[in-house]
Amino acid sequence: MKVIYSVDEDCIIEPELKWHDHNATTEIHFVFYSEEGLDLTGVPGKLYWSKDEHKRFCKLIQGKKFFWHCNHSDPYIGEKDYHITWPDLDMLLAMQPTIERQQDPEHLFLCQMRSLGYHRDYLVESLYNNKLLKQGLVSYKEEQVDDWDILHKKYLNDSKKAQFQKLWRKKVKKFFPPEEYRLDLVYNYEDNPPPPIRLWQKCCFNLVTESWFDVEINNNTLLTEKTYSCLLHKQPFVIVGYKNANKLLTKDGYKLYDNIFDYSFDELDTIEERIDNLVMQIKKLDKNVYMQAQEIASYNQKVFLRNVKNVKLPDIFFDDKAVWYPSAIKHKEKILKIKSYVDNLQNVC
Repeated sequence: MKVIYSVDEDCIIEPELKWHDHNATTEIHFVFYSEEGLDLTGVPGKLYWSKDEHKRFCKLIQGKKFFWHCNHSDPYIGEKDYHITWPDLDMLLAMQPTIERQQDPEHLFLCQMRSLGYHRDYLVESLYNNKLLKQGLVSYKEEQVDDWDILHKKYLNDSKKAQFQKLWRKKVKKFFPPEEYRLDLVYNYEDNPPPPIRLWQKCCFNLVTESWFDVEINNNTLLTEKTYSCLLHKQPFVIVGYKNANKLLTKDGYKLYDNIFDYSFDELDTIEERIDNLVMQIKKLDKNVYMQAQEIASYNQKVFLRNVKNVKLPDIFFDDKAVWYPSAIKHKEKILKIKSYVDNLQNVC
């Protein structure tokens, strides 16, 4: 018998429920689509569990076949044989109704960031040092995860490379709240809030700091809703992330803004080199780039809508013999709601 768990709104796991026969359970499936899976040899990734809860969870699955359904395997944890990845979910996480622009841009760029990241510190530091903050809108929450989290440890280690003064702290916002969105299409507000779409429309393009910046990748499986939201809303953008992050978009049929950016920066070896080169390019741009970008932005939106229409749901969603716990059902229903919205979109090429 397959039993499917998840977490509730407070990220508390469900295994204390006893209304099925644990002895008859042959497979335990954990459905919680965060950006990475779980490393059972250590402590959990971004989940808000205590160490005791983690030990209890590991004890629960002992002797059973266990599978973790996640967006993708965290590259710092590595792929595990119990990970069942579904990177296309990030396309669904971007879904919101599009809104027509009502004005020309007032600012050159927008950059919104939440979790602490060495590449994010470096980017804002560089924008500040080059007197570019006044050209755009920047938010950076500098959200810190638990001390034992692998991403926090990595941030501390990476930050030893540079002593950032962070004089920009009073010049950037902590958070740009979402605007004009449908709550029923939001899978996880805390982790994936909808964009401040009217602020986006006041800017010529977005600087998208993806989650990872120092991993080797040859496909788009690590892209998140940060990039896909720009594609959906016809917002020109450039990615600040891992090597060749921008050029890999062409594998999925998208066009690059070659008439605005010199993407040779994308293939430089270090994140510092990539950011330095990109910032020097931004210094030479003005708001005229908005009109230069519109044809490609419209083309990319059509490609994205076609691609998201082709997203397939995981097989586990159609297993009528599995026992679904209440929170797992809620996660499933949220995703089905978004998929239904996508399937009913009109005028998609």
